[in-house]
This record gives sequence, C-alpha cells and structure tokens, in this order.
Amino acid sequence: MRVHIFSASGSGVTMLGNALSEKLNIPYFYSDTYFWEKSNPPFTIKRNPEERNSAIQAELNNNENWIWGGSSMN
Repeated sequence: MRVHIFSASGSGVTMLGNALSEKLNIPYFYSDTYFWEKSNPPFTIKRNPEERNSAIQAELNNNENWIWGGSSMN
C-alpha cells in the first residue's frame, strides 16, 4: 500500500500520517524532513535537490508499503 496525504500547511497531514502509520504498521515519511535542512528558525534552508531526491528515493524504494505526507513540489 502506498498513500500520499497532501493538504494545506497546518491542516493535520502529519497527525493523520502518524495515526495511519501506527494503525497500519507502515512507515510515515514527511516531506519537510527531506526538503529542508534542520535550522533555527526552521524551514529557512532548502536541502540540495540531488541529496533530497536521493534520500527520498532510497527511503521509498526500501519499503514496499509507505505513507508520504506533505507536498512533493518545492
């Protein structure tokens, strides 16, 4: 099973993704984890696109079932 949850920021995508992940026992991947470097304040430094895409591809290819939350366009 592969699920993509997307909606406006602050609408509960992460909460729903985490709940589904726990209920279905499949991993949840949140797009912001891959699109942004950790920073303070958050979401100010974009990750290198090649590094980001490689990390996303590795995670999703290593799991037959997954839930992806958030926007994939950035």
